[in-house]
Amino acid sequence: MSLVTPTFNHKALMRVAMVMAFIQFANALEYMMLNPIFAFMAADFAVPVSFSGYVSGMYTAGAVLSGIIAFYRIGRFNKKRFLIANMALLGLLTFLTTFTSSFSLLLTLRLCAGLVGGTTMGVGISILINNAPTHLRGKMLATVIASFSMVSIVGMPTILFLCAHYGWHVALWLISTLCVLALPLIVFIIPREPVSFDRLPAQPLDADTLLFASSNALAQFSPMLVVPVLVPLMTQQLGASQDLLPWLFFAGGVAGYLSTKMTGVLTSRFSVLTLATGSTIVFILSLLGKVRTSP
Repeated sequence: MSLVTPTFNHKALMRVAMVMAFIQFANALEYMMLNPIFAFMAADFAVPVSFSGYVSGMYTAGAVLSGIIAFYRIGRFNKKRFLIANMALLGLLTFLTTFTSSFSLLLTLRLCAGLVGGTTMGVGISILINNAPTHLRGKMLATVIASFSMVSIVGMPTILFLCAHYGWHVALWLISTLCVLALPLIVFIIPREPVSFDRLPAQPLDADTLLFASSNALAQFSPMLVVPVLVPLMTQQLGASQDLLPWLFFAGGVAGYLSTKMTGVLTSRFSVLTLATGSTIVFILSLLGKVRTSP
């Protein structure tokens, strides 16, 4: 039987890309925000700030587990409905976090958030690619990827400002609201998934498949180790005030956005290996600089 594939014009496709960018912005902000703002939350949970690593670890554990399951089973689900359920549950779990002072319950909520949020990006990107013609995929993906820079440039400074002036509960309520706002956008703008009666062959569980599935995680492993200790490092070791944190994250977001643009230009002149090696060296030097400036 043939596929039933809808036809979209350029404006409709870009609206889909903008909705996906908003979804990824809310999803990435929900994941990234808890480590920096845990400095504001720790006292309410009667634990030291260094316990933020456990909080991020529980989210990551949930994301890894759901990612492995989705890698083999996601083709059996309607991706649009799956995305709606993900964002609804993510908003609910974030909202419930503001009503507990139990650290063990917080860890449970973050594990559940990881199970939900860990597959959101992959499902969203797959919907985008499935509905976009080949010549527009690059432009649409670039629109979605830009949302990650906006998390650091706009999202994190806003969240930290709310924490410093109104409390961490307000910051989480904002993120929960963003997740809820994504729901009508998904319902009315994201197209229905094309109907197919063909079954894809099962992926073999071999070394090549595991390396492909984990390559991005391996590349991000070292930078992500820094995230849980970033705020304590800046406030306790480097003497940065809490009012300065939004501007520090803003500067980091701008630097990340500019480096992404530079990488796009440099890929036509240098090999991927050269760029990856150079960026790794810069990352190591920045870590050494932090160590030397600590009292």
